[in-house]
Amino acid sequence: ATIYWQPLTEKLKQGFRPALALGFLFVATILVWQAALSLPDGRLHLSVLDVGDGEAVLIETPDGRFVLVNGGESAIQLSEGLGRSLPLFHRKLDMLVVAGTRSDQLNALPSLLPRYAPAQVWWAGDLGGSAASGQAYAWTAQHNVPLVEISAGQAIDLGRGAQIQALAVSEEGAVLLVSWGGFRCLLPVGAAAAQLSTPEVLALSREVSAVLLARSGDIDYNPPEWLMTAQPRVVMVSVSAYNRGSLPDAEVLENLSGYPILRTDLNGTIELVTDGSQMWVYAKQN
Repeated sequence: ATIYWQPLTEKLKQGFRPALALGFLFVATILVWQAALSLPDGRLHLSVLDVGDGEAVLIETPDGRFVLVNGGESAIQLSEGLGRSLPLFHRKLDMLVVAGTRSDQLNALPSLLPRYAPAQVWWAGDLGGSAASGQAYAWTAQHNVPLVEISAGQAIDLGRGAQIQALAVSEEGAVLLVSWGGFRCLLPVGAAAAQLSTPEVLALSREVSAVLLARSGDIDYNPPEWLMTAQPRVVMVSVSAYNRGSLPDAEVLENLSGYPILRTDLNGTIELVTDGSQMWVYAKQN
């Protein structure tokens, strides 16, 4: 056996080296293509992630920055959603916007913030509105993350004329409007009861491109006059697959008869893509 072992070993090595080189080349090619595909395309992407209860909205700006609005109930589902949506070489958040302070809106954040540390935080509502809210705020303070408390009318510049504006702010959070050119998407994630039917909010809610229903479609937070004023081209609902059909409320669905409705419990992650004039809608079943 000793006589033939050395030649056999050398032959194996000779065959292994080209295979190893080809393997490295293959991996490098995939990484290059992934990096190329993850470059910003000059459009604005708004994704309602499938995170169960609450909501998590990931916005990619035209320049390739990433903004997360809230985080939802499930850390596992939020982690999976961010893992699929963020580029391979951009595993961080440029901004976190806390626009609703209920536990189901923020429970996923405390365990995810260390992995996806935001460069800055914009906050609407009570800093200690829930246990999860207090934990998220404590983490930002401990790590010296710049935090801005949002007031009504304030806008966040997303670049190239795109922005997030706070239409209304309360202790519960904010009603947000994401806009760029002719694109307008309403995100009333922190709307207080009856807030969407106030004259101020109604005046700013006319003829939008899309709307995310407040509180998964609870009738008390989605008044018919607001939906009639908005006249959205598409309606989105962030709702858990385990809500057993209680939400969205039947009356809300009746008020939206004739409108295209996409739901995270049925359609998975919902993505809107716009160049400021046109809008494309995608449903990404997990």
